[in-house]
Amino acid sequence: MKDIMNRFDDEVEKILAYNNLIISMSKLPRWSEMSWNINQLYIFGFANDNLLALQELSEYPSDIGMIFSFIDEAKEFLINYIDITNDIIKLIPEEIDMSEYFDDEFIMMVNDEFYDADYYDFIEIYKNDDSIENLITFLKKIYLKKFNRFEHIGPSKEIIDKVIEFDLQKIASNALRLYLEKVMNESEDVLVFIDKLKTTLFINDINNTLNANRQSFILLMSTFDATIFDMTKQLLEEHFYQYISYFCESDYKLKVKDFGKFANNQEMISNTVDECLKQKYLKDLIKIYKNLDVLNNKILFKNLMEISNRRNVHLHKSGVCDEQYITSFNLFSKNEGDFLEISENYLMNSIDYCSDIVTKIVEWYELN
Repeated sequence: MKDIMNRFDDEVEKILAYNNLIISMSKLPRWSEMSWNINQLYIFGFANDNLLALQELSEYPSDIGMIFSFIDEAKEFLINYIDITNDIIKLIPEEIDMSEYFDDEFIMMVNDEFYDADYYDFIEIYKNDDSIENLITFLKKIYLKKFNRFEHIGPSKEIIDKVIEFDLQKIASNALRLYLEKVMNESEDVLVFIDKLKTTLFINDINNTLNANRQSFILLMSTFDATIFDMTKQLLEEHFYQYISYFCESDYKLKVKDFGKFANNQEMISNTVDECLKQKYLKDLIKIYKNLDVLNNKILFKNLMEISNRRNVHLHKSGVCDEQYITSFNLFSKNEGDFLEISENYLMNSIDYCSDIVTKIVEWYELN
């Protein structure tokens, strides 16, 4: 019996290690990183009430729902934004190597001079008219305006003349391609951040089914369930005639003809125990141990029944309180429709309750 208890203790340690690891890996990003991505979205042209409200903050809001709404809308925007950008890239003529004609400094200045505002105007033209001729015409106007500015900030008139003499369409197209690829990379990075943030919020949100404490609680209860059944099976196989009446239904009968199926008495006992336990749930066994006076602590008994019921609600009702929970050991005065959260404190208390009854069964078994 002690080996079963030791196995349970080992599993609990693993569950706690898992819980700590998940929580440590799922810390929310620094607000500065969050703020940077919010501003990137704003630069990309995404703006709504939630984004504007978040821009005013210096830390995460207490209302996580605001961030969830922001994430869903931002993700939809980014996916559409990336698709449009990718479509425009496909329309651009083949890339040329500008380094054959201009030095690196000039190329850098051309690319840097492509303002975001210009790109948003470009997007609007694309949405209304996707002909490459209109797009290139728009680009020519932008670049001629920028080239005129270069005269005062660096390149000589000879370079500017060379640019204008060169196939301006190819230069403009090449610069746009480079810029759009940069935009694509940046927007995809923000999308990855948004997806990761949503998962992180789920893991940290006490009211979410992906919450780390909830997952650990379900693992704990599965381990506890298996442990109680394994202990009961060992008890009944070793002291069958003394305790089987407590665990088996009073109308359970083993027909004389069934004895021929078993090679020996121990096989018959093992089969009977298995058949009896198939009809039991965890809470049934807890009640039986209470009747056997193994579990003589009323508070512990009530809490064990409550955590068993809460486990069932999380497995079958996604954690949403139902009538069955309310009418049986509703120790926390929950109402139908409430979410039965699993806080860190609740998880640790559940571990204590489970460990207590496991220890009590072992102590009772050794005394009897």
